[in-house]
Amino acid sequence: TTNGLSIDGFGSTLILGKQFTGTGTASSGLYMVSTAPPYSPSAPGILKGVSLIGNVNDISLGNSNSYAFLVTSLAAAEFRVMNIASPNSPTSLGTFNLPGVLNGIAYSRELDRAYAASVDNSSELTVLVSQ
Repeated sequence: TTNGLSIDGFGSTLILGKQFTGTGTASSGLYMVSTAPPYSPSAPGILKGVSLIGNVNDISLGNSNSYAFLVTSLAAAEFRVMNIASPNSPTSLGTFNLPGVLNGIAYSRELDRAYAASVDNSSELTVLVSQ
C-alpha cells in the first residue's frame, strides 16, 4: 500500500499521484480514476509500462486536459509530460532532468508554460516554456 501525494482532475476523471515504496512495479506511481458514478470509483487507466519509479509529488493539467505535467522525486526525470487524452491508456511523452527535487507544479493555459517549485536553492522557481 502506498500513500496518495497529489491529485488533479477534470470532469469525472481524477489523476492520483502516489508515493513509491521502493518495491513493486512501475504502476505504483500514477493512477487515472473514473468517478462516474461517484459512489463507485474505478481505475481504468492504472499507468503501466512507463517507468515512474519515484514519488509523484504534484500534478497539473495542460491544455484541453489532454496533458498532465508531473513533478517527481526521480533524480533523472523530475519533470514528466503525460498524454492523458485517453484515460484508459495514458502514455509518457517525455521527461526533463532539473536540479533538485521538484515539489510543486502549476500550468498557465494563457501563457502555455509551467512553473515548478524545487528544494534546490539555485532553482527554487523554474519556468518551463514550450518551444
